[in-house]
Amino acid sequence: MTPNQLWHLGQALNPVSDPGTNGIPTPEIEWEENGYMTEPHPGISVPVLDSPLSDHEMLELQDNIQTLLEWTYIFTLSSMLRTYLRLDDYMCEEGRREK
Repeated sequence: MTPNQLWHLGQALNPVSDPGTNGIPTPEIEWEENGYMTEPHPGISVPVLDSPLSDHEMLELQDNIQTLLEWTYIFTLSSMLRTYLRLDDYMCEEGRREK
């Protein structure tokens, strides 16, 4: 679902009244910062939806993500090592030139 669809679904399942509906149009007021609100801020209501994935599919997805994270970690370390070795080679070359 898109964020707009989730917002509309949240409004349908848990309607929240607009704090500016007292008849005075004040669009420039930051309601969270002016101290005018008498109720605590209602926050965001996200509906609980059933997962479209089966338990087996969810485990498979988690395994794939874990594998991706491991490969990302390995790639990052490998890239850092290559950069370090190139820098080390460069510094050694510069040291030889100074002599």
